[in-house]
Amino acid sequence: MSRTKEREDLFKWVGPVFSSTHVLVAKQKTVIDIKETKDIFKYSVATVRADISEKSLRKIGFPDQKLAKLSNVKQAFLMLKNERVDLVMLSIHGLHHVLMELHESRNRYKIVWQVNKIGNYFAFSKETPDLIINKFQQTLDSLETKRIEILQKYKLPEEEY
Repeated sequence: MSRTKEREDLFKWVGPVFSSTHVLVAKQKTVIDIKETKDIFKYSVATVRADISEKSLRKIGFPDQKLAKLSNVKQAFLMLKNERVDLVMLSIHGLHHVLMELHESRNRYKIVWQVNKIGNYFAFSKETPDLIINKFQQTLDSLETKRIEILQKYKLPEEEY
């Protein structure tokens, strides 16, 4: 789960398991001019409804009328592919996955803005004993070397982890 300020006091956290870098992606041929956050407001953006991507855009005051809220990343990306929106917001990992799933070339798209980078954690109930939380964290930490080996073996983007 993304560890956000709003969720911080609701859970006990173990991690980070990985980090998600959320970016705005455009078609390579599209002219997009973003120099600062407010410039994003000029464009239409597809995102996943109620996902951290939508919440992140709302947090910066993105206008609702320029937001296409879809039920999954693939649908949001297809809105961009079919030129129904100017941009799509998703994680770098999500971009990598959807490009593979749709057999799309990475060269046809470009990242135009990094919106944020958020750590993803295991979230435990506040009632979970600290002994369990600490043991879980220690075990996760002990897997770090193996995790890096797996990322390299499967050529997964390390900046996400």
